[in-house]
Amino acid sequence: MSPPLPYRPYCTKEDEEGLYMRLEMPGVGKEGMRIWVENETLLFEGKELKDENETIARHYSGSLSTFIASYELNETKATMKNGVLRMMIPKKKKKKLE
Repeated sequence: MSPPLPYRPYCTKEDEEGLYMRLEMPGVGKEGMRIWVENETLLFEGKELKDENETIARHYSGSLSTFIASYELNETKATMKNGVLRMMIPKKKKKKLE
């Protein structure tokens, strides 16, 4: 019997505007969230801070680099509420041929 697959607490969808991601990070608030772009990869990290000494109780991290050439990573918009991170990564504008 094989071990169970890891739980993937996220979902994505795409439309003509961009890519939408929803990630569950229980216990993480705005102060424990970090999103940045490095080497054409969107990275995110969430930490639940347990006490005033910033002891970490939970830690989440991930990256997105597949099909990134189609998106404006530096224009990513994100909100964090009730342990749920929502990101919208806009598509690059298509250049019109003259």
